[in-house]
Amino acid sequence: MSLLNTLLFYLILAVIGLIIADYLGRKRQIGFHRSLFFSITLTPIFGLLITLFTKQSAKPTPNPSILKKIIGWSVIIFGISSITNIVPPYVLAYNLSISDHLGVILIRFLLSVGSIGYGTFLVARSNGKRYDHPSEGFSFY
Repeated sequence: MSLLNTLLFYLILAVIGLIIADYLGRKRQIGFHRSLFFSITLTPIFGLLITLFTKQSAKPTPNPSILKKIIGWSVIIFGISSITNIVPPYVLAYNLSISDHLGVILIRFLLSVGSIGYGTFLVARSNGKRYDHPSEGFSFY
């Protein structure tokens, strides 16, 4: 996959993520910005699932949860440790060109950043934090 195809692919994913964040994330406690972040870094499918599994804005703030905090810190540690393995081992083992594998490296980087972001989201949610603000972001309508 060439660099241009990779960039076009991520542009399409960003537009899909923007639509998910605008129409669903804005109406939920996750908010527009977090929904957009997860839709771009963890692919729109996972962004959609994370957005749909958060409560709607009209529902009360969740109670503090130790389980969410444990899972959140585990996901953060996983994300940080996976950053060290961004360049695929076969590229290093066979002295292949890193520029030919930028798509794979970009995907691994975004998944690592998305994991760290989701972990911090879970830790904040374990303390009862909400992200739905009526003044955030922009809207298509």
